Amino acid sequence: MKVVRVCGGFGNQLFQYAFYLAVKHKFNETTKLDIHDMASYELHNGYELERIFNLNENYCSAEEKLAVQSTKNIFTKLLKEIKKYTPFIPRTYIKEKKHLHFSYQEVDLGTKDTSIYYRGSWQNPQYFNSIASEIREKLTFPEFTEPKSLALHQEISEHETVAVHIRRGDYLKHKALGGICDLPYYQNAIKEIEGLVEKPLFVIFSDDITWCRANINVEKVRFVDWNSGEQSFQDMHLMSLCTHNIIANSSFSWWGAWLNANPNKIVISPNKWIHYTDSMGIVPSEWIKVETSI
Repeated sequence: MKVVRVCGGFGNQLFQYAFYLAVKHKFNETTKLDIHDMASYELHNGYELERIFNLNENYCSAEEKLAVQSTKNIFTKLLKEIKKYTPFIPRTYIKEKKHLHFSYQEVDLGTKDTSIYYRGSWQNPQYFNSIASEIREKLTFPEFTEPKSLALHQEISEHETVAVHIRRGDYLKHKALGGICDLPYYQNAIKEIEGLVEKPLFVIFSDDITWCRANINVEKVRFVDWNSGEQSFQDMHLMSLCTHNIIANSSFSWWGAWLNANPNKIVISPNKWIHYTDSMGIVPSEWIKVETSI
């Protein structure tokens, strides 16, 4: 049995779910999600995948988690030493290397018919590019019911649009992620896309719409300020329906762009994702990277 740990906000959960599907596809054997740590995760809206996408996946029990993790707790260090001399011993606990959450680690993901516990963020599309169509099929959003979202969906379908995600809030003082996608980045990104798309309608998504109204100067614009709490995912749904995307260094807007099914979409990304490490593996090669400063 293979078990993939899930923890974090909605965007992080999506990366871990995509990795889970990739592991399941690779080994074609019983693979389960471990969501036990979400019970104590107090940020954002808890575990959201089942509620939003009505998934029918397997979840490990507490007993199964303990059984799969047992070698980690007792024998991990010993096995690490033994494997230096006997590398054929199968791995049973695979943890993503520290500070490499955005890099594709060409690691041995284990062997078939071996119980393995996977712990990591796995935020690199190379882990799951081979099953992209299956992931998109699984991640089908429910139909809109909120009148404002219904109206905006209609407007999006009638215009060439650019979704712009601006994350402030918890990012303003974030040591690793803050201070990257500030005003200069969005000015550069808007200039870039206006050189490629003629007079698009910009659709602004943010947790600080007041700041956006004061600082984002474009000719045609809509501000989305009604999706919050458990309905926050509707912003990602709307982002994915726009023609093009300008994203923040945020897994939430990353997925809004990745789930955009337009084959001719233009995606603008910051050329830096995080402060302390090389993290650009998270950005697909076909997306355009722009400077985060003037």
